[in-house]
Amino acid sequence: MRRPVLDTTGPRALSPTWPTLQEPPLRLREAPETDDDGRRHLELTGEFDAASVELVCAAVEHLLRPGQDVVVDVGAVTYCDTAAARALLACAHQATAARRRVFVVNARPFLRRLLASVGAEDLLGLDAP
Repeated sequence: MRRPVLDTTGPRALSPTWPTLQEPPLRLREAPETDDDGRRHLELTGEFDAASVELVCAAVEHLLRPGQDVVVDVGAVTYCDTAAARALLACAHQATAARRRVFVVNARPFLRRLLASVGAEDLLGLDAP
């Protein structure tokens, strides 16, 4: 996981002696309740890459524990690399082993192409564009 980046220059900096923290590259938000179909929801915002793979996989694993399917909303993902796409595929395999599913929703075209390139499109139950 990436360490917070200190911003000591630019318009947001307070001063070189008082750096501010920049936004984390990826933010996760879990919906507090299940949807009407009994699925748990996880919303990703920002850059999903190799540095955040462990965090996302742990969150999906946590949501799968009660025996519910998981919906991962990637509509606000601005960047995704192959390590992250493969991590989603691994999460889907883990869910399948537990007789559950991981669904990816709101994927932008670049992410749909990336997921298709690693063979995850069908397993992740991508929604229609």
